[in-house]
Amino acid sequence: MKNLQAKLTSFVKKHKTLSVVLTLVIALCLWWAWGQFAPHPLGEKMEYLGREDYGNILGFDSAPASIYYYGTDMNVDEIAKYFSGTVIENGTTPNGTVEFAIKLPSGETIYSKLYPAIQSKHKTTRKSVLEIPSFKYDTAKKYLAK
Repeated sequence: MKNLQAKLTSFVKKHKTLSVVLTLVIALCLWWAWGQFAPHPLGEKMEYLGREDYGNILGFDSAPASIYYYGTDMNVDEIAKYFSGTVIENGTTPNGTVEFAIKLPSGETIYSKLYPAIQSKHKTTRKSVLEIPSFKYDTAKKYLAK
């Protein structure tokens, strides 16, 4: 064990730049992995089901980004109140999907879809599945009703 430690110490002393670059690459890979696999919860009334990536450059999210899926028992108006906002657009498609927009107090808008859980590939005990774009996740989390 001491021999291995001595070899590693010797390598780091001889190759300082390479060691720093290697350490940064490892740290960036760990940061990226944490972001990829960490759940993105939105309170007690929303069960995080997973995500689907759209647009992927060498393993990193890119435009148009990802969609997060949440199981919920709320309807569209309850969801808007849950995020301290109001529904500004609401339309239902023939298959039961409700496409809507939530206007937040900051003036930002979250466009989303709510559809019956039986139409989802994600398993949940809740009655509906909500989609939220990943680039609106931080905004949605910020405006959760307290």
